[in-house]
Amino acid sequence: PAVVVDSPDPVQTNDLKERAEDLVRQYFAEMNYAILTEDPTGLEPLSIPRCPCRSFEQLVERIRREDLKTNASKFWLQSVQVTVRDEHSAVADVVYDIDEQVLRRSTGVPIVQYPAEHGAHASLSLVRGEGDWRIANMAKRP
Repeated sequence: PAVVVDSPDPVQTNDLKERAEDLVRQYFAEMNYAILTEDPTGLEPLSIPRCPCRSFEQLVERIRREDLKTNASKFWLQSVQVTVRDEHSAVADVVYDIDEQVLRRSTGVPIVQYPAEHGAHASLSLVRGEGDWRIANMAKRP
């Protein structure tokens, strides 16, 4: 008897990949918007609750809560390469640049400084439940 192996539908796989890439691009755009407006609420629906990427939302909340000043640095997404593992999981390898960011007290005294990075790499684990992709994990790579 012949063995039948299910292979993913290429059309569905391409659609899943495009939607995953869109999520990553949207996430980076929302990070820039959050820094600019001190409002991270657009980021929350893009990740699962226990994602380490939520620390960025906490940083933006701190900026607002403590009335810190920032130079409104920006993330510059250079490339996104998505590999769909199956209809529920994918990995996105991302290369980006980020401007230097300095957080200052309202008096102008610097309290935290993050250096500019060019060609920074991150790996994002993506999950898909009932509908859209969401970020489950984000880790910087050397």
